[in-house]
Amino acid sequence: MPLFGRYLLVGFANTILGFAVIVVCYAALGFSAIAANAAGYAVGFVVSFFLNRTYTFRSKVRAQSGFVRFALAALVGYCVNLLVLSVAKDLFGFGVYISQALSILSYLGTVFLISKWFVFGDSARSTGDRV
Repeated sequence: MPLFGRYLLVGFANTILGFAVIVVCYAALGFSAIAANAAGYAVGFVVSFFLNRTYTFRSKVRAQSGFVRFALAALVGYCVNLLVLSVAKDLFGFGVYISQALSILSYLGTVFLISKWFVFGDSARSTGDRV
């Protein structure tokens, strides 16, 4: 499977897992909606890091330093997401749903590229995996 395909597969699995954690926390454990969302996001984020490290990028980067870089990649991706959303909606006048779709794609692409070259850069140099 191509590298970006593995990345998308991990993202899909991570989304399902995060949602499952939200449902369990909210429905079974009595968490508030915000607390359940935070728990689902936190679990999903940690799982995403480890799956991307081991499966997607097959990296040997140290967990501690890689995790910090992964968090920075997510932060940059979110900022790009907001920028694209604002520009698409407010400057170009696209509808909300089109703007949201473009912003999601920008997040995926940004975090993928930062992950490939900065977070898990050891694998990009050693494996020669193509996008």
